[in-house]
Amino acid sequence: MLNIHFSTYFSIDTENKLIDRPSSKDLKNNIKRYIEEHLVNINSDDDFREYIIKKGQSTEIITCANNLLSEEEDSIKLDYCEKIAKRLVNKEYEAQQKVKHLDVEVQKGGLIITYFTTKDAKSFFVITKVHFIDVLMETNFKKEKATPEKEHMLKTVIVPIIDNKISNQTIENKAFITDSTKSKMSLAATFWWKEFLELDAKNTDKENTDRAFNKIDAYLKDKFYKDNKLDYYSCRNSLISYMKSSPSFTFNSAIDTIVGDGSTLDYFDKFKTDTEKSDEIKKINDEIKKLNKIKDNIIFDGSFAIDKKTIKSRMKKIIKLDNAISLSIDDEVENLRNKIVSDIDAKGKHIKIYSEDGYNEFNR
Repeated sequence: MLNIHFSTYFSIDTENKLIDRPSSKDLKNNIKRYIEEHLVNINSDDDFREYIIKKGQSTEIITCANNLLSEEEDSIKLDYCEKIAKRLVNKEYEAQQKVKHLDVEVQKGGLIITYFTTKDAKSFFVITKVHFIDVLMETNFKKEKATPEKEHMLKTVIVPIIDNKISNQTIENKAFITDSTKSKMSLAATFWWKEFLELDAKNTDKENTDRAFNKIDAYLKDKFYKDNKLDYYSCRNSLISYMKSSPSFTFNSAIDTIVGDGSTLDYFDKFKTDTEKSDEIKKINDEIKKLNKIKDNIIFDGSFAIDKKTIKSRMKKIIKLDNAISLSIDDEVENLRNKIVSDIDAKGKHIKIYSEDGYNEFNR
């Protein structure tokens, strides 16, 4: 359960550069309910990306937030929140002008500003942009605004509060950001963290891609290679395929591609029931989701744009066949399990590689 110390809501009209703060008892209660339902576990979300507030950094948002935290009167708190909302609508308007010729819009929404303490005594300052769409109501066929059932939170920034401050002169603070529009419109994410919040990304996409691939590849090798080598190569092949074809990385989409339901992996044959198999898949999923953290330090973000040059350099895998021959896998291999097949005949152990080019090269 959250202890909400303060919360408010602003309606945002980007096209006309206007903000409004509607006020009613029902709205106030519903905003608090929304915060309790959707922000209670948000800091542990897998798809957040970590940003940095530099030591001693002072920006308009940080200044307003710190003033808000130190102020006791709600009316003055609201003045600082209004400055935050005005900055957002101005930055959204500027971003909209940049993409107008592309027939792309900054998505419409309202703004929630709040700070609270969680049940484990951690405090956070949060700004959330909530998505609204125009709908025709069935009861009266009038156009009204509503939030979609999915992706109702467009963008969120969560900043830990330390000693009742967002940042101070002695430490570097963190900010965690999620953006449901990032794969649809990269500029929107840029104006959110760079123009509006004035933050710095902790890890570059290149660093994230490199570290994520290496950590997941090492986990797959440790999990499967000893007893199920083909499972390891198959999962590694799926990891390469995912990182080549997907524009961005998230844990859930990566795991769905790499492991899936386990039906193609020999490793799961040892589990006798569907429940045992399902439990093991969940265990693997949970283990993969923990690969980017060591204690409170994030090694790579849970959401980032995949750097294609980096993943290309990680695709090559050399397998020693004997003292004189090695097999080089240079890219993802379509239908790997049927392309390279191990077997034993009267002459001994061998592998078959189905390849027209190889056949033509060695054909007697």
